[in-house]
Amino acid sequence: MSYFKRAVRGTAWVMLFHVAASFVSYINRIVLARNMTPSEYGVFYAVFTFVTFFLFFRELGLLQALSKHIPEFKIKEDYGAVKSAIFSTFAMQFVGSLLLSIFFFYSADYLAQHYFQAAEAVFYLKFLVIYVLASVVFRTMKAILQGFQSMFWFAFSEFLKNIVTLALTLLFFYLGFGVLTPLYAFVLVFPVLIVLYIAPTLRSFNFLNYKMTQFKSVSYRLFVFSTPVFLSSIANRVIGYIDTLILTYYRTSAEVGVYNVVLPTALILLFIGQGISSIMLPLASELWAKNDKKRLADGMRLIYRFVFLLAIPVISALFIYARLFIEKFFGAEYVSGAPALQILLVGVLFYTVAVIHENLISGIGKPQIITKIIIAAAIVNFVLNMILIPVWGIYGAAIATTISYIMMFVYTTIKTTRFIEMKLPFADWAKLTVPASVFFFIEYAGLFVLGISIFSTLLLTAVALAAYFYIAHLLHMYSIDEIKQFLSRA
Repeated sequence: MSYFKRAVRGTAWVMLFHVAASFVSYINRIVLARNMTPSEYGVFYAVFTFVTFFLFFRELGLLQALSKHIPEFKIKEDYGAVKSAIFSTFAMQFVGSLLLSIFFFYSADYLAQHYFQAAEAVFYLKFLVIYVLASVVFRTMKAILQGFQSMFWFAFSEFLKNIVTLALTLLFFYLGFGVLTPLYAFVLVFPVLIVLYIAPTLRSFNFLNYKMTQFKSVSYRLFVFSTPVFLSSIANRVIGYIDTLILTYYRTSAEVGVYNVVLPTALILLFIGQGISSIMLPLASELWAKNDKKRLADGMRLIYRFVFLLAIPVISALFIYARLFIEKFFGAEYVSGAPALQILLVGVLFYTVAVIHENLISGIGKPQIITKIIIAAAIVNFVLNMILIPVWGIYGAAIATTISYIMMFVYTTIKTTRFIEMKLPFADWAKLTVPASVFFFIEYAGLFVLGISIFSTLLLTAVALAAYFYIAHLLHMYSIDEIKQFLSRA
């Protein structure tokens, strides 16, 4: 069996748990938004985002380094080095977490008054110290499981975390904890998970049975590997968090709350690109090692065609019914975020492909290029947020994020086509405008006749989807046999 086929089988259920975890997390956000005002919801997520943003200072890319080096030491049966790597990683992260916790605790009053402008932020910041410290333990346990290829427990962890968080959220709302519910749920989930994961972690590696060896040299190797990962992590944090942080300073907590409804709604649609990305890295690695650029280019042409083919109707439907979707799931108080959601959806369409490009370029052994692209996009994102948010609020934040996503798509596309020596399938993309136009026509024409309701939305979307894929089939846009043929040769 080829490495690619083994990788596909090994990552399929990992991706399944990832998608499931994302949906459970999204349901939890719906529950929170339904039981809190936009302002209450916004204050919590402003504080939580602030705390988690700065956690990259304690992580330093060390968890990825640990997951990478454990298999290398395991092959050599150097379990003393494995224990050294685990202890070194945990120690450095714990010290960083302790310093951050001290900062959050003693600056809580000042930040609550001058940055968050909300008295309840004091208690949030101080109580989240438990989250910061407990998360170190659990995230290290996850890295150990990944390094020893206990992939079920590794993949299941995020899904279980979100299930436990949702259960705690429902419990605390039921018990009447009100606005403190998300705080208690998010903090207490890690102690629960640590208890549940002690046994599988020790089964993977019982560090009590070994003594540490080569501590200094192992720590140095981890640090050297983690440095570029850390730089990339900073850039990713900027893109993912900076809009909320700047919104918190310049706008109201209610706007922050609305934005933290629309952004996760847009990003959850990345599951299409993330699903393909889960097999792209091993595929690219194997074909590149074989110097088979032709097959890699054939695979990318298929991906270009099918990603847009699948993403366009899903994203278009949410774009058309953005206002109705937000109102029905989150409540009328959050409907003002519909235009921001529509802007973000445009960016997500392009970012879906950029995510695939990132895994391909990393798979062929050039992750430093991805680091440079992400850093450049993060700088652009930060500058645009500083310019646009004070003027346009959440709409400015959405524009800044969308532009950074498109930027990553453009640059990763240029690099991808250059490395695998292929031309972009402009003819296929031009064909897609025909079924996409029919999809929009059916939806909007139907809304004009039937009006907006749950029934009309479901009916029109079903008819539009049927027409979309029928026309795409007539234009020879997809063929299941073509996919099977490609995978059989990989």
